Parts: sequence; structure tokens; C-alpha cells
Amino acid sequence: MKRRRRGSILEQLEDRTLPSVSTLFNPGSGTLTLKGNKAADSVSIEGTGIFGSVNVYVNGAFVNAFAGVQNLSVKMKGGSDVLNLSSFAIPGNVSINMGSGADILDVDTVTDLGAGPDVSLSIGGTLTAKLGSNPGDLILMDGSGTASVVITGNTKLIGAADVDLDGEGGSSNSEVGDISFGGDLKIDFSPWGDVNGDSINLDIDDVNVAGATTILCSLADDVIEIGDSHFSGTTKVLLSAGNNLFDVDVGGDANYFGGLLTLSGVFGIDTYDESAANTLAGGINPINIEFTI
Repeated sequence: MKRRRRGSILEQLEDRTLPSVSTLFNPGSGTLTLKGNKAADSVSIEGTGIFGSVNVYVNGAFVNAFAGVQNLSVKMKGGSDVLNLSSFAIPGNVSINMGSGADILDVDTVTDLGAGPDVSLSIGGTLTAKLGSNPGDLILMDGSGTASVVITGNTKLIGAADVDLDGEGGSSNSEVGDISFGGDLKIDFSPWGDVNGDSINLDIDDVNVAGATTILCSLADDVIEIGDSHFSGTTKVLLSAGNNLFDVDVGGDANYFGGLLTLSGVFGIDTYDESAANTLAGGINPINIEFTI
């Protein structure tokens, strides 16, 4: 990539514009910004095996390589977009706004388009992902048997209809392949409910949360399944409207809740599926829960 001479901030910005997606990198702040338009685009940001280095692809075509990336900002606007983040490591924050449309955010440890290694994805700061609260909005996070997803700061996942956090560790201990959040985790759903046809709109498997966890459910009939996961802080779940199931008895998988687990029903018929395999170190406070099974 051609480097420009030092000068004003504007002179330091490196811009690559495509018909549907533009990239803008500021070497001074280390911030890489991607902006979409009303088209439906598929964007992949993949690691290269070098800290702070990423390759960007739009609709399957290579766009540019960037080194020294510290922060990432993505604003996709309209259209049913797909954003894939794979196997990179940066020290700063990631901010995502998917805009309107039935969008998919996919965070994983597999590079599909480039030659980068399939290694852990690491974000040293915070992650804020805002989807458009549209039917069809989906967030996927996947670890593998040899690589993890690690987000050191607070994480906010907002406006998705369906969230699937699927690690691969195999127990409630911290293991390779897990999805780990070093700060607080907040999941705030849109009103719509399940997207990918598994009848579960929040699936948490092999996930570790060091801080507090807050889950604000949809207006649909929510099914939440949690297995092999570790929550060090408090966990608060607001089930909202609909007939909802909070299931922590998934195939005998044990979970650890270090702080108080508060489970609040509002309207509808709510069910708590408990398991003797779980550890509730901070106790449980069920509010307006009609059935415990």
C-alpha cells in the first residue's frame, strides 16, 4: 500500500472507494472505517497472522490490506448485508452498525477468502454491534477446536432477532475454543424472534463472561439455551412478552453462575428448566416464573 508523506490529518487518511463500500484508514489513530450504502453487500475482514493486520474483501473480491489497525468501525446502512470478522487481533475497539435490512454478523476463527491462518480472533477493547431491529437480523459467533473468540472489554449486542454464541471448549471451564468476554455482556433483542430455524433465539454454548451479564428478550416466544458456560458476575434475564423458556438443562452440560441469577417474567407463561449439574454460587431469584421443571 502506497504511503503518503506526513502532513495534516486529512493527508494521512488513505481512502479506497468502491461502488458499494468504502474503506478509510487513519494511520494516526489506527482506525479502519468501512461504510456501505443501500445495497446488499457481503464484507469480510480477515486476519493475516500478524497483529493489527487485516485483509478486506467486498462481495468476494479483495479490496485492500491494512497494517497497524487498532480500531475498527463498520457502518453498513441499508440492504441485507453480511459482515464476517475472522481470525484477526487488534488492541482497540470494534463498533458495528449494520443498518436496516435482514443482516448477518458472523464472528469466527476461519478465514474463508484469504490465505491467513485459522487462529483466534482477539479484540483488546470493547465490541458494540448494533443491528437494525429488523426480522432476519442474526448474530453468530463461533470458536473452533483450536481457536477462540476473545473480547477483552465490554460487549453490547443490540437489535438482533437471533443470537448464537457457539464455542467449542466442552465444559464450563475456560478452554481453547471458547467464546470469552473479559468485561460485561449485554444482549438486547429486537421484537422478532428466531431467524435460523433452530427454534432457539439465544443459544449460548461454551461461553465465559468475566463481568455482569444482561439479557433483554424479544416480544416473541423466546427460547434461551445455555450449556457449558461460565458467568463470573451477576446474570439478569428479562423474559418480556410471550411464552418463554429459559433452559439451562441442555444435554447434561453444566453451567457456573458465580453471581446472583435473576430471572424475570413479565407477560405470558414462562418456564425455567433447571439442572442439578449447574452451580448457582450466588443463588437464584425467579420473578413471575410460572413453571420450574
